[in-house]
Amino acid sequence: MGLSLSEAQWEFNLQANLKNDKLIDDSSDVSFEGSYLAGMTANQWLIAGKIPTWWGPGHDGSLIRGDTSLPVAGFTMQRDQQTAPTSQYLSWVGPWQYQLFAGQLEDYEAVPDAKLFGARLTAHPWEWLEVGASRSFMWGGAGRPESLSSFTDALLGTRDNGGTGKEDPANQLGGFDTRLSLAPLLSVPAGVYAQYVGEDEAGGLPAKNMYLAGVDYASAVYDKPYQLYVEYTDTRTSGEVRGISYDHSVYTDGYYQQGFPLGYALGGDAESITLGGRVWLDHRNFVNAKIQHAKVNQADAAINQAFPMTDKLTGIDIAWKHQLNPQALVTTRLWGGRR
Repeated sequence: MGLSLSEAQWEFNLQANLKNDKLIDDSSDVSFEGSYLAGMTANQWLIAGKIPTWWGPGHDGSLIRGDTSLPVAGFTMQRDQQTAPTSQYLSWVGPWQYQLFAGQLEDYEAVPDAKLFGARLTAHPWEWLEVGASRSFMWGGAGRPESLSSFTDALLGTRDNGGTGKEDPANQLGGFDTRLSLAPLLSVPAGVYAQYVGEDEAGGLPAKNMYLAGVDYASAVYDKPYQLYVEYTDTRTSGEVRGISYDHSVYTDGYYQQGFPLGYALGGDAESITLGGRVWLDHRNFVNAKIQHAKVNQADAAINQAFPMTDKLTGIDIAWKHQLNPQALVTTRLWGGRR
C-alpha cells in the first residue's frame, strides 16, 4: 500500500509493506521501506526516510553500502543538478555529486541505538572516467560515548584500533572506486570498474582491504537492448581469512543490520565470481539473470545471518520485472542453487 505526491521542490512517498519474513528478527509486522519525505532548495535535496543506498560501480554489490539489509532509517543530503564547478581552478573536476547520510540502526543488539554515518563523493573529470570515494562509520549507542569530541574523533579518524588507550570510538570503513568507459576511447560499448574498501587506515589510506572488480558490455539484439557483466569480489582481509572484514571489537554485531550486511551481500570473508545481465523487452518490462559461484563466511562468523556458516554455493537467479507505474515495480523471480 502506498501514497505519493511530487512537486518541483518536494516529494513524498509513504509505502507500507506487510512482512512475513522469518529471516529478519524484529518486533514489527509492517515495514515502511521505501518511504521518504524530500525537499529541495539551492540545488540541494534533503531526504528523510528509509531508502536503499548503493555506493560504488558494481552491478552485483557494493563493498561499503549495498541493499541486502533493510534500508537504514535516516537523513540523506545530495545535489540535484550535478554540474561542473564554475571556478577556472576546479572546472577540471567535471560534473560531481556528494551524499551525506546519518541514521540509526534497527535491532542492533550489541550496542542498541547505534548510529550510522556516511559520506560519498564522485567526480567525472573526463567523459571516459568516473572516480569515487566513500566512508562510513558506526558510532554512539547505548553505553558508548556520544560527546562532540567523540564524534569529531570518529569523523576525522584520528584514533586507532591498537591497545594505546586512544582506541577508535567508531567502527569505520573507507575506500575508493573508479569506472573507465571504453566507448569514448575505443568506440567499444564496454566498461571496466573496480572498488576497494578498508577496515583500517595506514599512512592516510585504507588498509586491511576488500576488493571488487568487473567488466560490462552493452548492445542490442533484435532491437532489444541488453547489458552483460562479469564481476569478482573478495571480502577477505587483503586476500586472507582473518575474521576482520565487517567485524569490530566494540560493535560486535559487526557491519550488519538485523544480521544482514550493510556492505556486500555475502558479508565478510567471502569470494565470489558472477556472470549476469539484463535485457529490456520494452520500456516497462525487463529480465535480469545471473549465475554466481561463491565461497561464503570462510571465517565462520556467527554475526553473518545471511550465510551463517562456511560454505560453497553455486546459484542462478532469474527475475522478470514489470514497471506498473513510476512508484510500483512487480517482480517474479526464480532462484535455484547447489552446494
